Amino acid sequence: CAEFRDAGADLSPEKKTRMAELQRELAEVTKKFGENVLDSIKEWELIVEDEGERAGLPESSRASARADAAAKGLVVYTGPGLGGYRNLVIVKHDASYLSAYGINTDYVVAEGDAVGPDKGIARVLSSANNGGKFHFEVRREGKPVNPHQLVSTR
Repeated sequence: CAEFRDAGADLSPEKKTRMAELQRELAEVTKKFGENVLDSIKEWELIVEDEGERAGLPESSRASARADAAAKGLVVYTGPGLGGYRNLVIVKHDASYLSAYGINTDYVVAEGDAVGPDKGIARVLSSANNGGKFHFEVRREGKPVNPHQLVSTR
């Protein structure tokens, strides 16, 4: 049968050994290639800030893009706080969206740091007075928006 011959059934013991070696090497190279492709995909992104350029995208795609914007950003402010929000961190996600995190004990990031969903930004103040609560808000073009529309619940 052709399948048995293709699998090496008719090969000499030395050639079967060599075929097994080549299959192992191919598996390693294929795995490394896949890892490289995934790493390349993670490093590439296109930020489209103009709403007009998003025209025609399905709402589900726009919702996904908004969630990605909420997940990634650049730290643009760390400081004593505005309006009493102790140790405030502000993250800029794109030209429209900012998120603010206040009532922290200290920072894990500095201005200019890139952040993502897997990176902490500050330590939360936990005291008898606040029970570990902190301030979080999202703003679009300077106006507060409901974060439930943007933030994943994972």
